[in-house]
Amino acid sequence: MLLTLNGLNWENRDISGADGGWAKLKPKTKWGQIPILENANGEQFSQSVAMARMLAKTTSPPLYPSDIAAAFAVDEFVDALQDARGKFGPTFSIKDQAEKEAARKALMTGDGGAAVVLAKIESLAGDKYAVGSAMSLADIWTAFVVGMISSGFLDGLDASLMAPYPKLCAISNQVLSLPELKVYYKERAAAKPLYKCFVV
Repeated sequence: MLLTLNGLNWENRDISGADGGWAKLKPKTKWGQIPILENANGEQFSQSVAMARMLAKTTSPPLYPSDIAAAFAVDEFVDALQDARGKFGPTFSIKDQAEKEAARKALMTGDGGAAVVLAKIESLAGDKYAVGSAMSLADIWTAFVVGMISSGFLDGLDASLMAPYPKLCAISNQVLSLPELKVYYKERAAAKPLYKCFVV
C-alpha cells in the first residue's frame, strides 16, 4: 500500500516455499525472514513495521506525524494491531487442519485472545481515522490487519469475523478507497483472488 501511495516504481516478488525459493533466499536475508524491501542499489530493508514507518514518512502528504506525541499515538495503535495479529502465531504449528481452523476461529470469537484485543482497539479508534484528525500509518495498518483476517490467508477465518468491529472496517474501506489503491488491488485481485477483500 505504502509503495503504491508513494508512486514508486516497484515490483512485488512472491516467495514460494514449495519450489525451494525461500530456502535459497533465506540465507541472503538480514534476519532470516520476509518481507524484505530491496532498493535499486541492492540495499536491503526488513522488519515490517520499521519499513512501513519509513515509507509512511515519505508519502505526500506524510502518513507519519512529525509531532512526537502524534507519532507515539500512531505507533501505539500499530503495536496494538500487531498484538492482535500475534495471537495467531501459535496456530501455524498446529498440524491438523480442522484443529488449526478451529483454534483460529476461537481466537476471533467470545473471549478469544484476538477478539479481546480487537474489541479494545475498536473502542479506542476514532470515528473517521484510527488516531488523530488525518489518515496515518495507523489507518494503513488497520486495512492490512482487517484484510489479513478477511481474505482467507489464515485458514478458518473470513470477513464475517470482522462484523463486531465496524469502525475498523470503515477505516479499512476508507484506505482502500484511495484511487491509487483501488487500481492496484483491482489488478492484484485479478491475478490472486486472495486479494478480492481489498477491492472496494
